[in-house]
Amino acid sequence: MKPKKKDSKNMEKFKSIFFQTGLLISLFVVLAAFEWKKYDSNNNNFYQQVFVPIDDELATITKEEPPKTKIIQPTTIFDIKDDNVVINDTLVFDPNPDINQTVVKHITIDTTDIVINDPPPVFIAPVMPEFPGGTEALYNFLGGNIKYPSLARESNIQGTVFVTFVIEKDGSVTNAQILRGIGGGCDEEAMRVVRKMPNWNPGQNSLGRPVRVQLNLPVRFVLEG
Repeated sequence: MKPKKKDSKNMEKFKSIFFQTGLLISLFVVLAAFEWKKYDSNNNNFYQQVFVPIDDELATITKEEPPKTKIIQPTTIFDIKDDNVVINDTLVFDPNPDINQTVVKHITIDTTDIVINDPPPVFIAPVMPEFPGGTEALYNFLGGNIKYPSLARESNIQGTVFVTFVIEKDGSVTNAQILRGIGGGCDEEAMRVVRKMPNWNPGQNSLGRPVRVQLNLPVRFVLEG
């Protein structure tokens, strides 16, 4: 009986140790569970921050194609009058030409229809045309030949008629025209007298050769009071 009491005391002694050990294990398990939950929670937050849902519309990257330049090919317009006409633009080369062919030595050109126009008249020349006897002789010629038109006299028309004309290389007067007239028959009278003028001394260029010169002449009509 004595040995059983000893064993009972020993069991009581270990019972407290087992209780404390079990309590420590329980606390450890509880703490581990909290730590695991916290770690799990942190992991969820981490993944939520990294794996953010991406909208498909925003994720789609559209590459804009550069506008294509439309090349317009040049078009040649031909005016074809006869549909039966065949245009051959191929050059024909004869590698063995006939050396006995007739060679044209002289070419005759008919110049009867060729008209060579004189150069246009100039307004200023190194030597200007001159009326025979000078400017005073010109005024005397105009004053002695112009007749005051009766219509202009009756209508009391006065003024200056401007006449333009060309002194040719031979001194003759050509191309007389009215630049500005006053009417009443004065324009026609001024033209009549200008065309009646004798040949002038022609103008000359810097080489001393005659040239055509265009002149403007004012003819004044004044009624005496």
